[in-house]
Amino acid sequence: VLEEVAAASNVFACGDEVEHRVMHWCERRKPFQESMLASKPALFKLRKEVRAAIKTLTVAEEAMIEVDSVVAGNDLLLMLTLEDFDRECDDIFDCIPALIQQVVQEAGLGFPEEMVLVGGATRILSVQKKIGRIAGLHSASVKKTVDLDRAVSQGLATVCAVVFDPPALRVPFRPTRPLVELPRRTPPSQVA
Repeated sequence: VLEEVAAASNVFACGDEVEHRVMHWCERRKPFQESMLASKPALFKLRKEVRAAIKTLTVAEEAMIEVDSVVAGNDLLLMLTLEDFDRECDDIFDCIPALIQQVVQEAGLGFPEEMVLVGGATRILSVQKKIGRIAGLHSASVKKTVDLDRAVSQGLATVCAVVFDPPALRVPFRPTRPLVELPRRTPPSQVA
């Protein structure tokens, strides 16, 4: 049986806050007077492009934020570098070490030998560096090769197996092996 031993979160260290910071960065650097943050259609367009830029920065050093006719017929074209992004959001990412320490202390099991990063903010390079520094202090390895879809499906399968059919649970999962469909079981109520 699997059991959650500890969890921690910080509502101010989430994707929405990061997007908010980058949108304000765009507002300060726009080449026109009209505010993009005061218009709902402009906010929608800007948020879409900011999300794409943040995703691009997980694999590149710079990302273009380009919004046609964002407000009052004005076009927005800005280059967001990884350095600018880190400078804008560094204080948000600074809470990560404290969250990790909190979870380790609450769990009472010592520091893990391996940390698996799956999706979300863990795709951001500066977040990976901060987690890597913490892991290095405790001789732990950081694994970034787990496929997000596979991790979600395995997590969901584990929860369902624990709740509905514990004998069907086989641990450990092998993330490199393809998923195998198990034969369907006939529920006890349908056996003649």
